[in-house]
Amino acid sequence: RDRDRQAPAPGLGARRVRPSDELVLSWQEKLRLRDWDIRVSDLEPPEFETRSCADIDSNQRRAVLRFRSTTPEGQLGRQIVHELLHVLFVGMERAFKDAQEFTPKAADGPLESAWRQGEEFAIERLVDLLTGDPRAEWYGTDEVWQRAFPP
Repeated sequence: RDRDRQAPAPGLGARRVRPSDELVLSWQEKLRLRDWDIRVSDLEPPEFETRSCADIDSNQRRAVLRFRSTTPEGQLGRQIVHELLHVLFVGMERAFKDAQEFTPKAADGPLESAWRQGEEFAIERLVDLLTGDPRAEWYGTDEVWQRAFPP
C-alpha cells in the first residue's frame, strides 16, 4: 500500500483529533509527532486492511487514521500505536523508495515485499514493547545475558 498518498481533506469523513481523543494525542506526543496534523476518520479501512490503516501525506505532514468498527476496545490502543509508528517511519520509507531508483526494475517487487515484511515485523515488536505486552520481555538464557540484562 502506498503510505505517501494524499490524505482525505477535512469534511470527507475526517475529524480533527480533539483532546477527548486522549490516547491518540498521548501517543502522538510520546512518539514526537507533534508537528503532524493527525486526524481520526469514521470511515472504515479498505477491505484488504484487517484492522486499521494510516493514509499519510508526508509532504504536508498530515495523516488520517482509520480503524475497523469491529476492533475490540482493548485492541484499539495497540492499533493506534501501530499506525502512528507507520507515520513515524514514513521518512525511512521515502528514502527506501528513492534508493529503489538505482536498482533494476525487476527487483522492485521483491524489494517492496521485503520492506513491507521488515517494517511490519519491526512495528509489531515496538508496539509490544511500547504498550507493555508481557510477551515482549526477553532475557537470554545463558549466564552472560542474564548478568548483562537482569530481569
